[in-house]
Amino acid sequence: MSDIRMEDLSRFYTLPDGKRVAALKGCSLSIRDGSFTVIVGKSGCGKTTLLRLLAGLERPDEGTLDFGGSRPRTGVMFQTPRLLPWLTVEDNVCIWRHGMGGSAELAGQYLKAFGLDSFRKAYPDQLSGGMAQRAALVRTLSCQPRLLLMDEPFAALDYFTREKLQDELMAQYVRQPMTIVFITHDLDEAVRLGQDILVMHKGCCGGRVTNEEPYPRPSVAGRMALKTDILHILEEEKETPL
Repeated sequence: MSDIRMEDLSRFYTLPDGKRVAALKGCSLSIRDGSFTVIVGKSGCGKTTLLRLLAGLERPDEGTLDFGGSRPRTGVMFQTPRLLPWLTVEDNVCIWRHGMGGSAELAGQYLKAFGLDSFRKAYPDQLSGGMAQRAALVRTLSCQPRLLLMDEPFAALDYFTREKLQDELMAQYVRQPMTIVFITHDLDEAVRLGQDILVMHKGCCGGRVTNEEPYPRPSVAGRMALKTDILHILEEEKETPL
């Protein structure tokens, strides 16, 4: 897989009153192959639209989105687990048996690694929120994606569960190199996880902050300077007229 490049990418939506609004407008940026890229920004800045374009769930109205060839094998994880309530954990994790393709061996390994092995035959309503998100992550990883897209996957979880899943995701990233694009509103989460941190503003990339700290990373220490850099970019955006 090559770097992902976007040039003058735009996506418009038409509101019920007929007004046309731009979720992305002239967005140009690149995502390094094999990087852990985190995207932050205020609500409505275009983060989720960008992720949906990367996933192929929508098409751009203008501009180009170049994967350097064919679209890579892609896994998507959302803020909610989206497990099918009539299927067991094991069947949810292996839902790709119905056409998407994946690895049953990897699924079994991940169930054990993520502490879900004894819950294989449980149903989603028997799981805590953190366990359900673990099952969703196992389902996505067992499809062996080269590109993993994550839209605020830990936002609804308590602090301790969120930190545990961050640890597990970083460990998995080290074991199975891939390109990850991760959306979050949480700056602590962004600077803990991200190598490249992109700050979105009004449908464009307003700035980039780099964190070269090796994985695994502790939860707090040594990241205040990175948070300050991101906040500085966001403060500059306040001065930009609409």
